[in-house]
Amino acid sequence: MTEETLLALFDCAASSGLILDRIEPFLLEADQEIPHAHLTLSPAEVHGDYSKLNWGERITAVKSDMLNMLEEAHRIGGIFRFNVGVSREEEWAP
Repeated sequence: MTEETLLALFDCAASSGLILDRIEPFLLEADQEIPHAHLTLSPAEVHGDYSKLNWGERITAVKSDMLNMLEEAHRIGGIFRFNVGVSREEEWAP
């Protein structure tokens, strides 16, 4: 998906109480998709690093990290495509 679709999906998911808990950016070059693992927002970060936050705070923290990731993608330049994972709170409740 594109950056615009990613942002729209995030807002749509958040309004339904869902979280994007995996965001993987790929730089499109010629016929290749080059993964940028250093920019990936993983479930371990979302549900591990943010485990002390309530669900709403976690969604807000992920959006902040996602916007930082997109800023870095802009600095790198080129066209990025994104894969995402979406979760409900019940899937991650302790």
